[in-house]
Amino acid sequence: MLVKYLGLWRRRKKALDSSVSILSISARSSSTASSIESLPVLRSRVQELEWNGINLEPYAYEELLQACARLSALHEGRRIHSHIARCGFGDRALFLQNTLLNVYAKCGSVRDAIELLESMELRNAVSWNVVIGGFARSGHRQEALEIFWKMMLEGVRPGRITFTNALLACEGEEFLPLGRIIHSSIQEAGITDQEEEEKAVELGNGLIAMYGRCGDLAAATQVFYGVRQRTIVSWNSIIAAYAQSGHSKEAFQFFKELVADGIKPSSVTFLAILPACSSSQEVDFFSALIREAGLESDVLVSTCLITTYGKAGSLENSRRAFAVSDRSNVVTWNAMLTAVSSVGKLLEEQRSVEVGFLAEEESLRLFREMLGEGLRPARVTFLAVLNSSSPSPRSWEWIHRLAFESGVADVEPEVAAALGTAFVRAHGRSRSTKSCDQDQGLHRQELELSDDVLAWTSAMTSCSQKGLDRDSLAIFRQMQLQGVHPTSFTLAVALESCAKLGDYEQGSSIHCVMALQCKSDEFVATALVNLYSRCGDHAAARAVFDGFQGSTLVLATALIAGYSRNGDGTAALQAYQLMQLHGDAPNDVTFVTILSACSHAGLLDEGVGYFQAMAAEHSIEATAQHYGCVVDLLARLGHLEEAEEIIEEMPFLPGSVDWLTLLGGNRNHGDLRQGERAIDELERGFLDRAGSSGSKWRL
Repeated sequence: MLVKYLGLWRRRKKALDSSVSILSISARSSSTASSIESLPVLRSRVQELEWNGINLEPYAYEELLQACARLSALHEGRRIHSHIARCGFGDRALFLQNTLLNVYAKCGSVRDAIELLESMELRNAVSWNVVIGGFARSGHRQEALEIFWKMMLEGVRPGRITFTNALLACEGEEFLPLGRIIHSSIQEAGITDQEEEEKAVELGNGLIAMYGRCGDLAAATQVFYGVRQRTIVSWNSIIAAYAQSGHSKEAFQFFKELVADGIKPSSVTFLAILPACSSSQEVDFFSALIREAGLESDVLVSTCLITTYGKAGSLENSRRAFAVSDRSNVVTWNAMLTAVSSVGKLLEEQRSVEVGFLAEEESLRLFREMLGEGLRPARVTFLAVLNSSSPSPRSWEWIHRLAFESGVADVEPEVAAALGTAFVRAHGRSRSTKSCDQDQGLHRQELELSDDVLAWTSAMTSCSQKGLDRDSLAIFRQMQLQGVHPTSFTLAVALESCAKLGDYEQGSSIHCVMALQCKSDEFVATALVNLYSRCGDHAAARAVFDGFQGSTLVLATALIAGYSRNGDGTAALQAYQLMQLHGDAPNDVTFVTILSACSHAGLLDEGVGYFQAMAAEHSIEATAQHYGCVVDLLARLGHLEEAEEIIEEMPFLPGSVDWLTLLGGNRNHGDLRQGERAIDELERGFLDRAGSSGSKWRL
């Protein structure tokens, strides 16, 4: 029977080493650890590495990769990864792969991190924690939680750090149900009972913060009072929960209780309470307490004071706080620039005549002074300057040049977009955002006189960010007529607009421009494959695939997905075979795509064959997602008993998606008995989750 045969692969599941202690992925303390402090230095080191073509010691790779993570240098991280892959990972494969995971996760590259994680022959707790934590901290919350669930489905026991990272990924009301389930999982795992009190309190603090971010202040309060040994971190978490939710009165009350309990406020306490202040007088009160606590020299506290005064509309007090702060670091200057921006917005709302002074004089003056101090502007610096001022064309060119010379605009799309918006304002085009074409006559002459590709790219980005993709492409066409050679970033902006519009003609013309890149640049080639697949021209997508000079794994996966979306299972299987002919071995993601294609095309024998080949021929362990594809395949074709047996026998706890898939098959094929079974399981799962989430609160 099919289920018995598939059961063989459940017993082949590899045991992951979850007993390995959590390793630190922070920078190594060495004499060279601080030698790479800028992108130009890092790029020079990576280029030297590629030219020499030698295999370095693991600690040397770690230094480079830590710099990539610290500087958000994704491209350099990929280059180092390619170099290590060519030279061989050696006996420190797991260590180097975990360090690479850290780079991809902190840079927010979901695709790279997941592909590497899935391809690793051996994974330990560090592997999972690095990805979950990196995704959570880089804003990819959904992906972080998906990796967390995958980890649990694969039988890896989550520990304190895992749960802490998963809680960090929960933010917003939509994540509240998941946060409650994680809370229940912590209780079921018995961590708070088995580990020492200090670690239990840490999880409790994480729960307080999670409920605060998700807006359930009642739950946050209940957990807070349930923590047996409350620390200053507990108090900071509950104060921040109420302050960030706009409940200033309650935040102030908790602060009073903290003081009444004889606990000395920390710098984090003031960072938590200051955002609750809405008036200059309230900020003055806490400013006096900060001086009493001797924290006025703390960089984070002083910068928070500066920005809070700005939000309260008191630029003069922001200036006073700035005057006595440590101005040797860029963070303090960023805070003052942000305060100017906040006050400027308040005055703009009040239609004050001072707006012009604030916008044109204060922010630009501060920016020039900061540069005069020899400080290097960062992302926040450029955003604050660009958002708080309407620079003249000459000032815009100056800021624009600095942004790209510093490398910030290259790696920060938000800065590139702000430059584009400022470009529009600088040329008097902010009167209407309905269409960039309405004001073309006002600034097109300015662009036509410029051969600066960055200026053109910024204008394109500005339109694209507003959803005006047709206007972005119009600027791109004019740029081509002017003979300005586009960069890869320019082409990426244009190609993205084509994809969103489904503009096949313009996309194919861009393909002609980027002919060389699409033969060697995996990212560009994959984007083209996705574009052509979305537009229905699978022959063109196949041509891009055939012409690519490199590993075809990612391209083949994109090609298979395109065929699958259009129900062409035969072509999807052919693309898979082509990938193998190129000598590229499939990974987990490839098999998810191919099984999905078989499901949509109704190819039962082929789908089961590929599922079996995963373990037998490629030593790839089937995940819950692979089993789900097989369940979908069987349910679509009416093999409902087999689908139900797989759900019951697969080496994972079945999820709601599995039962919903079976329920859909029952409905389509009129099997009411099994339909009732699926509904019962869905209801039972819901009640179990609801019961567990509300059963215990006390830690």
